[in-house]
Amino acid sequence: MAIFKRKMNKYIKLIESKAIREYLDEIGYIPSAFEAAYIVDTCKKLTLKEKHKFWNEIIETSSDEKLEKEFKLGKLTLHEFLSKYMEIQNILCEQFLKKEENVIYTCSSGVVVDSFGKPIIKDPFYWCNLYADLSLCIQDAINKQYPTCDIRKHYIKTNLDDADYKCIWADFSKDGEITNIGEVFALNENDSEICLFFKLETVSIPLPFKKGDLIYSKYWDCADYELMAFNHYKDGYIYVDQCCKSDNKGFSVKNDLDLEFIDKAQCAKVLEDAVLVGDSSLVEFITQQQILSENDIIDIYQKI
Repeated sequence: MAIFKRKMNKYIKLIESKAIREYLDEIGYIPSAFEAAYIVDTCKKLTLKEKHKFWNEIIETSSDEKLEKEFKLGKLTLHEFLSKYMEIQNILCEQFLKKEENVIYTCSSGVVVDSFGKPIIKDPFYWCNLYADLSLCIQDAINKQYPTCDIRKHYIKTNLDDADYKCIWADFSKDGEITNIGEVFALNENDSEICLFFKLETVSIPLPFKKGDLIYSKYWDCADYELMAFNHYKDGYIYVDQCCKSDNKGFSVKNDLDLEFIDKAQCAKVLEDAVLVGDSSLVEFITQQQILSENDIIDIYQKI
C-alpha cells in the first residue's frame, strides 16, 4: 500500500532553519496570511520579484485582516499594507537603477573569515571602493563573494540648495538580482514607516524549543550570540523579531529564523572550537550553562 507524504507548506519551506521547518511541518502548522507575508520578507533566498509574487498571491488568495498598528496613513489592512510596501519598493528600484549624474556607488560587507573558515564580523560599516558605474560596483561585490552584496547609491550635493543627503541601498544576490531595498535619510515619514514595519514587528509562531534548551544561531552577524539557553516561554511560543539577544526575559529569534538545537555532543564540539580559537567569552558562556560536566570539559581540554 503506497504511503503519501504530505507536501510541506510553501511558506514553511522558506524558513532558514531545518529544525524549525521540520517541526512546523510535523505539527501541520499553517501560517496565517500575516505570518506568511512576514516569512517571505525575512527570506534571504528570494529576490524582490519573487517576494512580490508571493505577496500578490497572498492578496489574491487570502481573506484580508486588520493590522494592529496604526500608521500615520491611518489604519491599514494586510492587503493594503502589502500593496503600499511593494509600490514603495518598486519606486526605489526604479530610482536605484536609473542612470543619473552626480551619484557614486559603494559596496560593503562586514564579513571576513578566520583561520578555521568561520565567518566573523570585521566591521558592519566597512566600505569598499567608490564606483561611478553601478554594474562595475555590483560585479566587484559579487566577485568578492560577499554573502549579501549591500550596494549603495549616494547622491552628491552640488550646491547648497540641494536636498539633504540622500542614499538608496539595495541588497543583491550572487546572480545580481535585488533581494531587498530601502532609502536612507530621505524617506518621508509615511514611506519610512511602511518600509520599517516588518523589521520592527514581532510575530509569534510555535517553535520547537522548551525551557532550558540550548539554541545555536549560525548566522555570521550573530557572532556574539551563537549559543543561547532558552530561559522563558509561554504556551509553547517564542517571539520572533530581527534581534538576536538573550536576557532574563528569554530569547529573541533573529528574523531569518536560522536556529537549530544543540545537544550535549554539539555543545562539546562548540566548546572545543571556542577553545581552539581562543574565544574566552563563548567558553565562559558554555561552561556556565552546566550542560557539560566538569569531566566532559576536562576531556575536551586534554584532547586539544
